[in-house]
Order: sequence, then structure tokens, then C-alpha cells
Amino acid sequence: MFNTRLVTALVLLAGCIAALFLLPTWLWAVLLLAVLAIAAWEWGVLAGFGNALRLGYALILVGS
Repeated sequence: MFNTRLVTALVLLAGCIAALFLLPTWLWAVLLLAVLAIAAWEWGVLAGFGNALRLGYALILVGS
């Protein structure tokens, strides 16, 4: 289990570093906005928000 998580972390880290240095600035920003939206949605699940409130929360975070 640990080895799987370690390999996953290393692959994601390599992809993140490659995207940071190789993508144009606007595309890097779009990628980070997508990650932020997914993280906000998941946080809404953990907080017990309903679907409408979760969507609103994610949109407010992405829009700010």
C-alpha cells in the first residue's frame, strides 16, 4: 500500500513540475483552477454540504 502511494506521489510530482515549467502561463492557471474546483467540491462533501451549496461554494472559490 505504501509503495503504491509513493509511486503515485512521485508521478504526480513529476507531472506537476513538468507542467509548471513547460506549460504557458494561461494554461497553468486553467489547470490550477480545475484543481481548485475539484478540491472545493470534495471539501464540500466532507463538510456535509448539499449539491447546490457545494456547487455554489466551488464557483465562488474559482471566481474569486
